[in-house]
Amino acid sequence: MLNMKNKEPNSPYLTLQTPESALELRGVSYLYPSMSGHPPRGIHPCSLKLTRGQVYGLIGANGAGKTTLFKLISGALTPQIGQIYLSKREVTHLPQWRRVRCGLGYLTQGDSLVSHMSVEWNLKIGLEAKKRWSQSTSSSIDHLTNTDHSTEGMKESISFALAKVGLSQQSRQSVMSLSGGERRRAEMARLLVMRPQVILLDEPFAAIDEAGLSMMMDIIGLARAWGALVLLTDHQTQYVNDICQSLLILDKGKLQRPQLS
Repeated sequence: MLNMKNKEPNSPYLTLQTPESALELRGVSYLYPSMSGHPPRGIHPCSLKLTRGQVYGLIGANGAGKTTLFKLISGALTPQIGQIYLSKREVTHLPQWRRVRCGLGYLTQGDSLVSHMSVEWNLKIGLEAKKRWSQSTSSSIDHLTNTDHSTEGMKESISFALAKVGLSQQSRQSVMSLSGGERRRAEMARLLVMRPQVILLDEPFAAIDEAGLSMMMDIIGLARAWGALVLLTDHQTQYVNDICQSLLILDKGKLQRPQLS
């Protein structure tokens, strides 16, 4: 829950109770070229500090800048001004693959799997990214992320993740042979084996059935349990309200004060 009493006097940041910062934006801005007579679209200068073990919902009308903000955090876009930090490490100008190695997990609206590879190999790629970021951090919550990188430990992680999303029988299948719903499950399994410290979920509840919804909620709960920060956006606001501890509001590219869910 929000603890506004701990807000520093005149501080531009809105901080939650857990002291360890997972994601920090300092004056981040990205504005697209504007048409004559229209205000520029994008993200206006934004400062925000979010902490681990919390699930945040990012809400706003179409065109408010939600996807742009996600792209800035993930590295698909570079801020025109400002800095971005993941677990106190500046990543402002790092490419996407380097941010993954800094503990970032990103579930996009599109398919992010390697389609010609098997489901199992996609998860092994995720484990390699996890191995790199877990070896480069000294976080006090890393003991929650199961850092056993032995061959047997990797097999157990993959088996657990596939069973959790209901894809144990499809582990050897190529991704291109899966249905759309199965691909979404495989992406969530990859997040499970990576156990990232910061997770971005863009429309995680889109086009999934009731069983898929239950699975998604379960995995988000697991991510919070291992100490991750989860930031999600979805048009199905009833699910956002159910799963999130607090809401961030974007209005025409400007971030408003969080609300309790």
